[in-house]
Amino acid sequence: MQDFILEIDKKVVNSVCSIIEAPLNPNQLVQVSLPLSLGGLGVLCLKTYTLAIKSALWSQIGENLFSLLVSKGKFFDRNTFNLINSEYFNFKSKFIIATDCKTPDEIPDSSWLVQRHLVQSIAQKEWKKIYTKETPKYHQARLLACKARAATGWIFSSAAPFTRLTNNQFRVIASFWLGVPLVNKHTKCRKCDKTIDEYGAHTITCNRGMSLAKRHNYIRNFLYRKCRDAGYVTCLEKKHVDTSSGKKPADIWIQHLINNKPTAIDVSITSSTQVTIVQNNKKSVFKAAKLIEKQKKIKYADTIEKGEIEFVPFVVEAFGGISSEAMKFLKRLANDLRDRSRQSQSVIISNLMKCITVRVWKANVEAFNLRAFSVLSVF
Repeated sequence: MQDFILEIDKKVVNSVCSIIEAPLNPNQLVQVSLPLSLGGLGVLCLKTYTLAIKSALWSQIGENLFSLLVSKGKFFDRNTFNLINSEYFNFKSKFIIATDCKTPDEIPDSSWLVQRHLVQSIAQKEWKKIYTKETPKYHQARLLACKARAATGWIFSSAAPFTRLTNNQFRVIASFWLGVPLVNKHTKCRKCDKTIDEYGAHTITCNRGMSLAKRHNYIRNFLYRKCRDAGYVTCLEKKHVDTSSGKKPADIWIQHLINNKPTAIDVSITSSTQVTIVQNNKKSVFKAAKLIEKQKKIKYADTIEKGEIEFVPFVVEAFGGISSEAMKFLKRLANDLRDRSRQSQSVIISNLMKCITVRVWKANVEAFNLRAFSVLSVF
């Protein structure tokens, strides 16, 4: 059985390598096996998680056996039962050692019965192997960006027109995601003539050319269409929002939405792998998005303080993560879209997040291809 499991793992890894067209190093292999919530690809390698599977199985068997014995008048206490049921006790002991838990109490009793909870415990330890003090700053920022809310939406891309990815697009995105080198170290950017880092991070932050504006407009136009679908009275790039200062905080202007006031949606795309974030060692999920949210609120503070409008900074990270302020608006939008469709709110939110993430990544791949000298061919 062990040989069979190892063979399956090998085939899974070979499939990922064939998509990316490059071998994976040990850290990248760990990330591939991590759950989506930790920025992995959701390829749960059997070798890594076998112990969680066995522990959950034996815990369920042990729980049923204990209940059966108690119902038949065998009044065991839990500790005595664990000692008698050696397999149940042994697997729990091995799992605790594998996850570096100090005591069994660190894992709730209910978690032992759910394989997903046990997998998460092992995955947390695996993630700490690739995110350490010695990990280069760029990869620290990349791993945190992969963990951000909604960032994994591109993995669920489908054949629908708005979420379809070509083979080349999927390959470039997966390479960005796993930190696989995409260009030679001395490659020059076609737009600004700066040296592109081997991971291509410069190409999704370069402000020369129209790539950043197009990426912004993709998200703005998508939200605008969805606002119209929800029945909002809305306007794109409304002028004269604040006549006294001349500021224009509304990429999307919605009449009477939040607190029954006119609402200005300001769309921004930022990257947690940009040089300033990486060099300042900002080690937290959504750090780049939170900085942009703060800057936008300071910029339009005078307009906001008047209380005449509601201001929503809709910030999305270049790796697809959606900020908390943006998520609040999406939930409101999904609730209003639900009234006009037969889908549940959770399904609508999931689709909105997936479409936004895929659109951001499509724009990133387009920016990469325009700036890298060795344009990747479509196969």
